[in-house]
Amino acid sequence: MTQLSFSRGPRWLGLALAALVLSGSAAAFAQSAEIPPSPPPASTTSAPLAGAPLPPGVLRVQLGTAVRDRSATGVARCRIPEPLPAPYRFEPGTTEIAYTIEVDPQTVKGVTAKVSGDSGCSAEPWSQGCVGYTVCGGGVCQNQYGATLKCPNDKPLKKGTYKLAITVSGKTVELPFEVQ
Repeated sequence: MTQLSFSRGPRWLGLALAALVLSGSAAAFAQSAEIPPSPPPASTTSAPLAGAPLPPGVLRVQLGTAVRDRSATGVARCRIPEPLPAPYRFEPGTTEIAYTIEVDPQTVKGVTAKVSGDSGCSAEPWSQGCVGYTVCGGGVCQNQYGATLKCPNDKPLKKGTYKLAITVSGKTVELPFEVQ
């Protein structure tokens, strides 16, 4: 049984800030990298199932299929334009899952997230960050944490129940989801 285990924390902000220093254009980067929040479809909820509240500073959690593109300045962006409604269910044959955690960057300085479940992958699942930045207080702040996960060779994920555990300031909330 292969367990998905993926965490993202504040170290990614450091990498992004290092890239800004090297580019010499922090303001242009921040403006081009900003992923403007889009309202979720009416059937999408940002609260975990069973009515548990999201950790303080977490504005919205989305699961679905990630779309990666580049801004006009060439900065990579990641978003989930059509998030799944709760209860979260991916279709049979799904080869990739993605999640984003949108936060108030003035309140939240780091998020740890972990997906657990039997993916059925023969090797460790591949993952790629799905983060976003904005301008705040004259600097660059991370306002989106997240990732995409998939089995090597685009093998479909195993049918079953998974959990996305989100931890902010020591408070953890679990969001269950399924691959049908």
